[in-house]
Amino acid sequence: MKKAKKKVKGMTLIEMIITIMIFSLMCGILVMIGTHIDSVTRSTNTIKDKMVKQSPYAANGNTSYIGTDSMSHDFPTSDMDITLSWDGSWSDGSSPAPGFDIEFEAKRFMTQDVVLDGRTEKSKEYITNGPNAGINLDFISSIKNKAGGEEVDEKAHVEDAQAAAAAAATSTTSAAPIVTTVTTVATT
Repeated sequence: MKKAKKKVKGMTLIEMIITIMIFSLMCGILVMIGTHIDSVTRSTNTIKDKMVKQSPYAANGNTSYIGTDSMSHDFPTSDMDITLSWDGSWSDGSSPAPGFDIEFEAKRFMTQDVVLDGRTEKSKEYITNGPNAGINLDFISSIKNKAGGEEVDEKAHVEDAQAAAAAAATSTTSAAPIVTTVTTVATT
């Protein structure tokens, strides 16, 4: 009796080459996705780090910080001109007062130095030139009215605006002025 030979069929060379090409293509796509995810994560962490380090200074109006060298450093400043315009109308369109413009001079404090303090040169380069490089939490202080030159107390003006809004809300007219608080994230 003859033994029947089983014909064992393996992969041909063409099938093997196609399989290797498919796996190579999938690996290339995964590497590109991983690189993109790493880039997005790094830029997100940079912006988070900026906000965590800069926001206490901006919120409290601190004009200096203690660096890693245990010395006090002043934030760089720039002068700004601000014009506030009001058309004199309430939210319902009524006009109890004429419009006006007020011009102010202000000092802008740039808080990016607190983020760069104590970093390596490579890290500083990435923060200043990488993604989200232009987003910094700067703050404005030392506001002076251009017309009179007097120093403006920011807190008193906010309290005056809130009191005016409360008075208008309780007055005989039903329309109240819109009072807005603006927080600015400065881009350079």
